[in-house]
Amino acid sequence: LARDRRLRAEALPEPVPALADPGATAEDLAFLATDWLAGRAGERAVAAFFEALADPAATWEEAFESAFGMTAEDFHATFDPPTPRAAPDDGAPGIEACDRQVDTTTVTHEFLGAVSGADRARIRRWVDEARAVYAQRFCVEAAFENYVGEGSALDAKYLEVRGWTPVNLCADYLNGIVFAVVDCISERTYPHEYFHVLQDALRDHMNQPVAAWLIEGTASYAEVMQRGVVSGSAKERLDAYLRGRIEILGRIAMPSLTTLEDDAQLYDTWGTLGYDLAFVATHRLVSQSVEWAIADVWGRLADPSATWRDAFAIAFGTTVDDFYVAFEEYRAEYSASITKPDGTYWVRGVVRKADGNPLVGAWIGADDGGGGDWEDTATTGTDGAFVLALPDGNYPPSIELRGTACPHSASFTVSGADVSGVVIQLPAGSPCA
Repeated sequence: LARDRRLRAEALPEPVPALADPGATAEDLAFLATDWLAGRAGERAVAAFFEALADPAATWEEAFESAFGMTAEDFHATFDPPTPRAAPDDGAPGIEACDRQVDTTTVTHEFLGAVSGADRARIRRWVDEARAVYAQRFCVEAAFENYVGEGSALDAKYLEVRGWTPVNLCADYLNGIVFAVVDCISERTYPHEYFHVLQDALRDHMNQPVAAWLIEGTASYAEVMQRGVVSGSAKERLDAYLRGRIEILGRIAMPSLTTLEDDAQLYDTWGTLGYDLAFVATHRLVSQSVEWAIADVWGRLADPSATWRDAFAIAFGTTVDDFYVAFEEYRAEYSASITKPDGTYWVRGVVRKADGNPLVGAWIGADDGGGGDWEDTATTGTDGAFVLALPDGNYPPSIELRGTACPHSASFTVSGADVSGVVIQLPAGSPCA
């Protein structure tokens, strides 16, 4: 219904004809009028209208008033055909404001170790901003515990609460509790982690398996949207972030969303790139439905008999399988649209481990050895391949895999033309092999 409201409102002609005018029988307008009535009198009223017409003496106007509680004339005067709904002030797709007051007492903060007063105030503000925006956009809020700190004090609390020692912790969420390292987090942290809190609250803490990409994609979309609302331009921020992700993902071979349903593939193998693809997929879903759907899909999972595929179909108005097919077509389109900056040439190659297998998900950066900024960076795909856009020069590329440097002896030269077939072979004993 939410999807149809948006699409049918967009399809209305200008100017929109009045329902009482002869010929005003467009299916889109009729749908929107009936949806308006059902929203005020209840869906049962639609059937009650036809039941009232079982009386051969009844006119349709009498049946209308009996079923919907207002005269047809009053309805014609009151009904205002909707336009695609916009969230307050920023033009991003969404629902009308809820104006819900956020109860800040439902969040508990505990600061561990040396956390300055300025950092504490900043973290509280980030949390309050995230809760306020989501309460407005999605009409939902939830309690959680927030532990922020550093060093052994934070590690000890993590072990006490989670039951294991954190490894490479920046911020994480589990079972109503957020842990964060004070020197690692940013303004993006709490919009993301708090949306995970809402996911659990909306689904009433049911534990059905859900595609990992959908978990992180909806949280990433909400995070970018929230920061845009705070800065006054959600749509522009979402569109700019999308362009940046496409610029990165369009150059490399990425796995399918089916592969990224798996937790290990998303979190361990693909990491940031997996999050990026999940964001692009969620952005595509919202562009074809409504922003509200990224919260609605989790509310549908409060039914313990529902699967994530059931919830997806209802919330987004398409099946998972149909979306996967359409999304692959979209990926092919945006990959074909990638262009290189003026004065640069494409360099295409592959990074291989010592055993000859591709090195997947590795960062590669190229400069001319002068110690300046990187001319370009990329990430290797499922086949170990990379694409860089570089000006003329000699390049000994740097390679890292999840923060570990990958020494090698390869280099390549760009001289007025694209370069292809570059093979970077890591030596035996490489820490990345």
